[in-house]
Amino acid sequence: MIITENYFELMDNVELLCKSVKNSTSYQNYIEKKQKMNENKEVQQLKNDFLQAREKFDQIKDYGTQVPDFRTLQMEAQRKKRELDLHECVAAFRFAETELQAMLDEISEKIAQNISSEIQVEAGNPFFDKGERHKNCVRLHNR
Repeated sequence: MIITENYFELMDNVELLCKSVKNSTSYQNYIEKKQKMNENKEVQQLKNDFLQAREKFDQIKDYGTQVPDFRTLQMEAQRKKRELDLHECVAAFRFAETELQAMLDEISEKIAQNISSEIQVEAGNPFFDKGERHKNCVRLHNR
């Protein structure tokens, strides 16, 4: 790649965009919720409980249902994960994380759309989307 003045100007604009994102309420909310979650003693205990339960299950999961406590350990790991995920601080963090990701997805789409309608942008959370593979790839000229 040949570095030109345009490249430096582009990098300056990228830096400005990053600063704007970091000054946004979505980002500030994300940082606040993350800090609260990480400082919460109850969340840390729930996380440790989940990690221990998952580790116990991971040790036997390759053997499947032949292991006498397979279902018990599997259910315990799932229960601990659910307890962690449903904690108020964790749920608030996940919501803030999703909100920030949506903003970043929108920025990516707008940049791509301004460059070329042929550029495909991965958008959304594939965990929540149903359907065929690459359904989240958006051809911007079809919008």
